[in-house]
Amino acid sequence: MSKADEQGRSVAVKSPLQCTDAELSAFCDLVIQGGEVTADGLLGRVRRARTLAFCYVDGALAGVAALKIPGAHYRGEVFQSAEVKLDPEQFPIELGWVFVLKDYRRRGLSADLVARLLSDVDANVYATSKSGNAAMHHTLRRFGFSGLGEEFPSKENPGEKLAFFARTKVATT
Repeated sequence: MSKADEQGRSVAVKSPLQCTDAELSAFCDLVIQGGEVTADGLLGRVRRARTLAFCYVDGALAGVAALKIPGAHYRGEVFQSAEVKLDPEQFPIELGWVFVLKDYRRRGLSADLVARLLSDVDANVYATSKSGNAAMHHTLRRFGFSGLGEEFPSKENPGEKLAFFARTKVATT
């Protein structure tokens, strides 16, 4: 865990195997509040993630994010839905489940989470975000992601669209 800064916030980054059951449960609870995932099977998907990040403010869990290792089929569906012409096999990591509780937003916590997660990643990474989430889009661009392809329908929220972002660290063909 990192030392708390002058604003009383800290970010802990762990593999799911290093997390307690309580931490995994709290992580899932926040992800579900984000409204973009199916709760069914979420804990299993969280346990298969590469890295989880927890942001605390004055000791209270305020936000979470993860580096996921999505399966080839899912990755292909996302790239196809977004009409992205890059090879999904060259993007083994997905930045996702970024969620900050409403009372803690507009304080740069999503940037803290993303910065810590990406600090040691030397691979291509992709992410999706609600099309209207300008704050998250700003955070993604700040960390080298570019918007690509076309907006596509959210499976979890009919009527909403998702935007696709990618950060390239290694050559793609």
